[in-house]
Amino acid sequence: MEEIKDIGTSSEIANAFTYASFGERFCAGFIDSVIMGVFAFGIGKFAHVSWIKEVMEVIFTIAIAFFISSHYQGTPGKIILGLKTTNVDGEKICFLRALGRSAFYSLSYFVYISLGLMLFAVKFQDYILMIISLLGMIVFGVMPIVGYLMIAFSKRKQGLHDKIFGTIVIRKQI
Repeated sequence: MEEIKDIGTSSEIANAFTYASFGERFCAGFIDSVIMGVFAFGIGKFAHVSWIKEVMEVIFTIAIAFFISSHYQGTPGKIILGLKTTNVDGEKICFLRALGRSAFYSLSYFVYISLGLMLFAVKFQDYILMIISLLGMIVFGVMPIVGYLMIAFSKRKQGLHDKIFGTIVIRKQI
């Protein structure tokens, strides 16, 4: 008769993983940024429309979600560095969770950039819009920085987007 082994609680399972460090995640993000930058530059060279940046942001957000929810469980940068994104139990996440995580992560930068541009576009006589823009820049400008720094200081190396969507980034088991 086969013995059933107690694998422990969710937190015990999660502690068994080797979490990706801040540096590893930063390097993976840098690799992804280079790949997306080359792609965006190529598209931008031929598409002379003002809204191409917004379209590319949506495309990249969806592409990241597909990569994370696929059997690769990570973006190209994470794949190259031997990392993967899972739920806190180490299981593959579904596309909707990956999309939410990716959109939250992307939206903070997108809104920050948009609000920054809006601030410069405002004629300084519209003080209400200027104050709204400044508040938006502060909130959405600080959020990605704090969210990313959380990776360096949290026990499970989770950013804000990881905590909200119940994900972790771990090293693949060899």
